[in-house]
Amino acid sequence: MSSIVSRIEIDETHCQAILQEIGERLRIELKNNPPMPPRLLRLIARLPELDHHASPSIVPSLGDADCVVEEFADAI
Repeated sequence: MSSIVSRIEIDETHCQAILQEIGERLRIELKNNPPMPPRLLRLIARLPELDHHASPSIVPSLGDADCVVEEFADAI
């Protein structure tokens, strides 16, 4: 069995609309649940602030890749 994964391109306007809808549904669900711990509330409150910061890349740079290839070659 093979699965096909296709990338869907969504423009900024639609992406924001989807995010707002998810947020609204979460707010409705969370109203019916017991209050969240204060630490979790503080972390959630920081999410908009963190959205505007660039995340570090998890992809190694080409220089790092060369080092790994040399170490691998030395090990053989």
